[in-house]
Amino acid sequence: YSKGSNKKCTPCDRDKKEYQNEEGATYCKICSRGKVHEGAMVCEGLGCKEESLVKIELSENPFLFSETAAGETLIIPCNPEKLSEVGDKIYRHCVYDEEQYTAYWGIPNFAMCPTAKTEMIHDLNSKMEVLQSPEKLSTLSSSDLAVEFEKLSEGFDALTVEEKVNGTEVKMTARDVSDVTNALMSVESVIKMDRAKGAGDETPEELAAMKEATNKVKRSTINTVEKVAESDEDTLKTVDNNHKVSIINSVEALSDSMEDGEEPIVAKNLVVKKIPAATNPDEDISLPLPLDVAEDEAPKLSMGDMDSTGTSVAVFSESAKGMFPDPTDGDEDDEEDEELEPRPRFSPKPKVNKTLNSCVVSLKFKDAQKVNFSLRLKANFSRDKGEKSKRLERKCSFLNTTTGKWSSKG
Repeated sequence: YSKGSNKKCTPCDRDKKEYQNEEGATYCKICSRGKVHEGAMVCEGLGCKEESLVKIELSENPFLFSETAAGETLIIPCNPEKLSEVGDKIYRHCVYDEEQYTAYWGIPNFAMCPTAKTEMIHDLNSKMEVLQSPEKLSTLSSSDLAVEFEKLSEGFDALTVEEKVNGTEVKMTARDVSDVTNALMSVESVIKMDRAKGAGDETPEELAAMKEATNKVKRSTINTVEKVAESDEDTLKTVDNNHKVSIINSVEALSDSMEDGEEPIVAKNLVVKKIPAATNPDEDISLPLPLDVAEDEAPKLSMGDMDSTGTSVAVFSESAKGMFPDPTDGDEDDEEDEELEPRPRFSPKPKVNKTLNSCVVSLKFKDAQKVNFSLRLKANFSRDKGEKSKRLERKCSFLNTTTGKWSSKG
């Protein structure tokens, strides 16, 4: 293996079960469950076979994942054509299943690899930083600020332009999603600038221009989050939960910025809207729907006797569930739940797969002195027939955005 700036190769130690079959590798693999052949290039035993995979967002040429021992993580460069250069890496684990004594490839993690969008997102974040600078902001008139908002909107729009390579749609990668998080997190403070800037001396034309520019930023933000939601399922599984929560918080902040009577911003997988205070506490209010959700699946909200001046609403379709922390990764209820049926001693704990099974609703009640509401969601039963051999259980849960975990308690 090669280590250090001198690029000098050092043999892997066969006696320590070290081996390496990757050209230009900077580490030795460990053949923990097999035998290393002479020359320390082959691990004979349980492992993952060589596999090639195309990631069009990075390259039209396939990435080669060489044969790797079970339990090992393979590391290859993001740019295979520049093996001699130190650069960002792709990580892929060869998963070892102890119960079945099998090995299989895990999801490759491309989160470190720059893409064609990397520089665009960097420029977008730079625009955000300028708008969040008090010194810079103090020098801008309302007209100047409207122009800056237009540039910001154009920056977001550039990320959502439909693009295809060899007939395959180019989607956001884990790197793109992580990088764009900062810009989305800053949207709330940027959107509120038009209110803070208004000193009462703007002309009607300036106010109208500022309003239009602000609405464009809101729409562009929603379109960008929509682009994140449309990323591949495997891609979103490699995005850090903290980034996911930050993006969800940015949507909630956007819905909170909506004004009474303002038209909802609707996309395929999400919608944000401000609904007025309920006049009839017992009346069911059908919440706004993303384009991907049928009318008969609309969540129903009733306010009870809660005193509130309005409610900010964001509704995500079930198709956008990849944007949220995976319930299987961690559940606050797991530490407290007891199994319904006792297990025989020494028997393995049954595997539990969890998934979101309905649209997801975010609510924020304005000026509420107490919380007393009812929210009804329609579950998706379409996949139940294929799970007849498994025990199914459904429960209504909420996402704790502090811990990034789901819970049905509290």
